[in-house]
Amino acid sequence: MVENFTPGNPSPLASAISALQSAGFSVNVCATPGRLTVDRQELTPDEIFALASAKAGWSGPGESGQAAP
Repeated sequence: MVENFTPGNPSPLASAISALQSAGFSVNVCATPGRLTVDRQELTPDEIFALASAKAGWSGPGESGQAAP
């Protein structure tokens, strides 16, 4: 998953990360594969989608196939 965390990447995860960063969250690559730290909390991609939707107004599609709220 780490290869998807590049600026300008149109992936849903990159979009969610961008929304969180725009909302003032600190997002960093974590030592645990497939996870990121958001404000010092380790999150999976699905957790990042949920947080971006709830806290940053993000409404993009989730990689898990769930419909956006």
